[in-house]
Amino acid sequence: MITPCIRVCTIHEETALCLGCGRTLGEIASWSSYTDDGRTRVMAELPARLTALAAQGLISSEDGSTEIKGRRREEKRA
Repeated sequence: MITPCIRVCTIHEETALCLGCGRTLGEIASWSSYTDDGRTRVMAELPARLTALAAQGLISSEDGSTEIKGRRREEKRA
């Protein structure tokens, strides 16, 4: 099953988005019950969500990694 999870799993209180993958807590909890089309729809929205988080200064991305409030984690590459 395709997943955007990078094992950061930090939900931002104000945006209610995971700072690692950009999904909502509800999307994360329901991920395994979504159809392939449902997962694809959410995955298509994630780049814009992560861009918005970066614009707010909550995350930054350099050289294939994601930095979250001083923590740096390598992203999984497909």
